[in-house]
Amino acid sequence: MLNSQCLAPATDGNSEQIKAHFVAATKSQTEHEAKAADDRRKARLSSLREEVRQLLCEAAYVELAMSANRDLFDEALPLDFSEAAYQRLKRHKVPFSGAIKLAGSNLPKPRSDDPTYLRLRESKRDALKRRFDALRDKLSDRLGELVDAQAKMMNGLKVEAQGSGVEFERYACKGT
Repeated sequence: MLNSQCLAPATDGNSEQIKAHFVAATKSQTEHEAKAADDRRKARLSSLREEVRQLLCEAAYVELAMSANRDLFDEALPLDFSEAAYQRLKRHKVPFSGAIKLAGSNLPKPRSDDPTYLRLRESKRDALKRRFDALRDKLSDRLGELVDAQAKMMNGLKVEAQGSGVEFERYACKGT
């Protein structure tokens, strides 16, 4: 077994055994580290996807609240609590259409009794516009992070442990 101190140089008889043990130990450690890194990437991807979904929900509620509080000259948007509320966000183009494409499946149906909507409905129109703009900026940032994370995940699947051959000699103890 290798340890931090090397008492005697390896002989020809046991060097192959030591080398095989070392390679097996480093391979196991490398596989463990690779799996942990892959699990972290998957968790980050899932977290970003869920954050994008939450931002889409909030943006739909803001838009529904603006429809409920519209002025005389505002665009007439339907006050429709259905999945169509998310589809109407697409008319704003970037980043909503991309976010709906990447993370917009199985979004919860908006409800008129949702606490988020009820709170937003009491807000003034200019506050709702500012909130919508802030949501757009935050969604744009998170969508960029999501796309990057997905690209890294795809690259990680393509690269997959190319450097599994460990150089035993680099770590071997030097004889005195």
